Amino acid sequence: MKPRRLIRIIRGIIFIVILGALLSVAACAKPALAPEAPAKEELPKIEWKFSSEFSAATFFHDAYYGRMFDRVRELTDGGMDITLYPAGELGFAAADYLRLIKDRTVEAIEFNPMKLAGVEPAFGIGNLPFFVLSWEEAEAVRNALLPLWQKVCAADWNGKVVYAGPISAQHIFSKTPIRTVDDLKGMKIRIYTWEHAEMLKAAEASAVSMTMAEVYGAGQRGIIDGALTSVTTALSDHYWEIFDYCDQMHIVYPIMTPGVIINMDAFNELPKEYQDAIILASEELMEVDFDILQEVATEEEARLKDYGMQFVEFPRVEAEKMAELSQATWGVWAAKAGSLGYEAMSVATAVLEGMRAK
Repeated sequence: MKPRRLIRIIRGIIFIVILGALLSVAACAKPALAPEAPAKEELPKIEWKFSSEFSAATFFHDAYYGRMFDRVRELTDGGMDITLYPAGELGFAAADYLRLIKDRTVEAIEFNPMKLAGVEPAFGIGNLPFFVLSWEEAEAVRNALLPLWQKVCAADWNGKVVYAGPISAQHIFSKTPIRTVDDLKGMKIRIYTWEHAEMLKAAEASAVSMTMAEVYGAGQRGIIDGALTSVTTALSDHYWEIFDYCDQMHIVYPIMTPGVIINMDAFNELPKEYQDAIILASEELMEVDFDILQEVATEEEARLKDYGMQFVEFPRVEAEKMAELSQATWGVWAAKAGSLGYEAMSVATAVLEGMRAK
C-alpha cells in the first residue's frame, strides 16, 4: 500500500473516532433548564368604607350596592373589599359628598344626583314631574345622561362615577281617588320640591311643604288630602292607616339616584385588575337594575294591597296632559340649572323624542 493512501485511511479513522466521542458526550449531557417564570406579583388587600345616606332597610342596599360590592370582592379573590355604612353612620352629610370626593376625604361614596341638585343644579333633572313617562324611557335617559354626569364629576370634582341606578317611582297617596287631571283640583298635597309645587299649581291643586315625619299627623288631622312619595315610603310609614288610595300617577320615574363615585386618584392607583373588576361589576348591575326595581315594586304594591290600600290607574293620556302642564316648570328649571341644565335637557329630550316617534 502506498504511504499517501495509508495516511488518508489513518486520518479518516481518527476523524470517525473523534466524531463518535463528541456525539457520545452530547448525548450524555443534561438538557439546559428553561428559565424560571417570574413569580406573579401578589396584589394588595384594599379596604374601603362606603357611606350611604339611606337606611339599612332600603331595598337597593342589598339589590344594588351589596350585589356590586360582592361581585367586586369575587372578581378580585377578596383583594378589594368595599364595606357599606348606611344611614350616614360615618357622619357625612349628603350635601358634602362631592366635596368629600374632591378632597379625597373618602375614596368612594354614594352618588345621588337628585339629592345633589343643590350643588350641581343640572342633576335635578330627575325631579322634573312627568318628564319621563315609562320605565323604558327612564332607563334610556339614564344611559344617555350618565356619560354627561361622569364628565362633569371628573372635571369639577375629581370623581369617577362608576354606577347610578333607579329607585321607586313617585305617586300620590290620597283620601279620594285621582284618575284624571281634573280630580286634582282643590286638593292639598304634600310635596318636597318646588318643581312639584309648580306642577300642582298648574293643575289647580295646592302644594303643602312638610317633612316626612309630619305627613302622618297631617293626614290624620285632615291638613292634607294626600302626599307625594314612593310605595317604599308608604309601607315604612304606614300610609294605609291615613290614606285609602295609591294613585299611580308616576309623577317622577327616578332616572338615577343610588350610585357610586370614586376619587379619581384613588381609582387610578388601584391595580388594573381591581379597576376592571369595579367597571365590570357596575356594567353587569346596570343591565339588570331596572328589572330588579320593578320586581321590588310589584312585591311592595302587593303588601300595600294586603293592608287594604286601593291602587288607582292614571291613564297615559292623563299623564300626557300633566306633562303639558309641567313644561313651563321644566323651562324654569333649565334656566336655573344654566348651560349644563340645557345640555342635559337636550340630551334627554333627544332620547325621548326618538323613542316616542316610533
